[in-house]
Amino acid sequence: MRKLIILTLILAAGMTAYPQSSSRSKESKSKAKSSVSRSSAKSSNSKSRSTAAKSSSSRSSAAKSRSTAAKSSSSRSSAAKSRSTASKSSSSRSSAAKSRSTASKPRSTASKPRSTAAKSRSSKANQSRSSQVKRSSAARKPTVRSSSSSRSSNGKSSVAVRSVNRSDRSSKVSSGRTASSSSASRSKRAGISTYERKDGKKFSHDNDKVFATRRYKVDYRNTSDLRRSNDFRRVYNDYDRWNNNRYHRHIVKNYYYSSPLSLEIRRVRYPYRRPVNIDLCWTPWLHQRFVYYYPLHTNWNVGYGNYIESISSYDAMHYAGSVKRVYGKVEEVYYSPDDRTYILYFGAPFPYHDFSVVIPKRIAKDISWSPSWHFEDEFVWAVGLIDVWDNKAEIVIQDEDQIRRY
Repeated sequence: MRKLIILTLILAAGMTAYPQSSSRSKESKSKAKSSVSRSSAKSSNSKSRSTAAKSSSSRSSAAKSRSTAAKSSSSRSSAAKSRSTASKSSSSRSSAAKSRSTASKPRSTASKPRSTAAKSRSSKANQSRSSQVKRSSAARKPTVRSSSSSRSSNGKSSVAVRSVNRSDRSSKVSSGRTASSSSASRSKRAGISTYERKDGKKFSHDNDKVFATRRYKVDYRNTSDLRRSNDFRRVYNDYDRWNNNRYHRHIVKNYYYSSPLSLEIRRVRYPYRRPVNIDLCWTPWLHQRFVYYYPLHTNWNVGYGNYIESISSYDAMHYAGSVKRVYGKVEEVYYSPDDRTYILYFGAPFPYHDFSVVIPKRIAKDISWSPSWHFEDEFVWAVGLIDVWDNKAEIVIQDEDQIRRY
């Protein structure tokens, strides 16, 4: 019984406690649901606010793009207006230029007869002046007596005046003008023509073959222009400095045990064989080249068109002051360290030589690395101005084209 009573009490207590727990659970559940609904509402509200902000930003950007478009359209309209104004101004300018050209046409047409009238007046004045000059010159000229004089009736001799043909004079002047043209003067300076030797044979010179190098400028009008150039002044100063400081070689006693044969005997017994014939002609261009070679020499007694002869070294002393091609055999080569030159002695060693050739070291080294070996005991010819040094004939070489072995 007790057990039953206890069970009934327990059941009664449980029945009384159950509805409170269920109501509390229900309240908690309802509170959770309300909080969830509130959070969802808040999130939805925030989403709607963000979308609204985005839409407002897109609207503002659209408004900005519209404003920039409006600005660009306004700038375009202003540019179009400026273009239209520029086209209007250009059209006005073209119309003004046309009006000016039309206005200047009658002036030019009016000035033409004036210019023709002025030309005709100046030509008439020049003709009258030339006629007056001719009359005055004819009045000033002395009368020329002819070889045959005619006798007058009273016995006195009458003098016949020789007339001058004006047509001949004008033809001579015109021919002279044509000869002084640029092409004619150039061919004359270069010597492009045929010449005649003393024996009557015609020849064309070989100057370009012998003097092939273009070391100097030789296209001046004349030698006076050349002497005023800076190139000539530099060459002149160098040559003058070298000539003032030349080395005089002294005679050494007992140099020979016996002196060589005299020049007259050697000329007959040991004549030199002649080199191959080369036709050299004295032309203005060759003259200018030799002015560079010998700047201190001013008296050139060679006429243009003359043939440059080849002579033996035995006879070089007889042609001092002239331009010749001298040939012979080199017996001794001497180097002077004082003035840095090589000296070639022809015919016999120093001091019994007949002729010598002086070559500066810079030119000798251009010819051969060993000038002594290259020239000694060899037949050599040299073309240049024959000068006298220590009572002996010599030629100073200023270019490697002036000397050859043969």
